[in-house]
Amino acid sequence: MRYRFNSLLLFSMLVLLIPASCNSVDAQPEAADELLVPCPASRPEVCTMIYAPVCHRTNRGERGISPSACAACARIDVVGYSEGECAPSP
Repeated sequence: MRYRFNSLLLFSMLVLLIPASCNSVDAQPEAADELLVPCPASRPEVCTMIYAPVCHRTNRGERGISPSACAACARIDVVGYSEGECAPSP
C-alpha cells in the first residue's frame, strides 16, 4: 500500500512539473533586445500595406515576424520590435 502511495505521489509531481518547465521563458535578455524599438503607448489603428518585415517581441518573451513595425505595434501584446526578420534560435 505504501509503495502505491509513493508511486502515485511521484507520478503526480511529474505531471505537474513537466508542463511548467516546458512553458518557461528564458529570463535572460538576448543581445537583440538592445536593438528593440519600444512600441508607443498609443497603438496604431490603421497601417499601410508596405511590407518591411520586423521581428517583434511579446510581453511573454516570444518572438515573431510581423509585416511592418506598424502591424507589430498594433498588437496589444507586442512590447517592441527590431528591423528585419528574426534571427534563428540557437
